[in-house]
This record gives sequence, C-alpha cells and structure tokens, in this order.
Amino acid sequence: MGTSPIFVFRDIKIRFGYAKNRYRGLAKNAARLTFLAAIANVIRGDAYERRRLIASEI
Repeated sequence: MGTSPIFVFRDIKIRFGYAKNRYRGLAKNAARLTFLAAIANVIRGDAYERRRLIASEI
C-alpha cells in the first residue's frame, strides 16, 4: 500500500486546522507537525483496517 504524502498533509490541514503556521520556534513547529503527521497516519491506518475488515466479511 503506497500513498502519496500529499494526502497526509491534506488530512492535517482539513482535520486539524493546520492551514496557517505561526512562527513559534523551529523546535515547536517541528514537534507540532510531527505529532499531527503521526495522528493523521493513525487515523488513516484505522480507516484502512476498517475497510479491509468490512470487505473480508462480505
């Protein structure tokens, strides 16, 4: 399963409101983006697993 990173950034922007970035320091900005990317990947993985389970039951 390979997806383009564009979709992960779209999820971050839409779900978490990360459209505009204020300068809070490089370390804080990097930490926030890393955390949001990890959460977005968990949510996407959960949705993938649910679709796979539903498809296997049919």
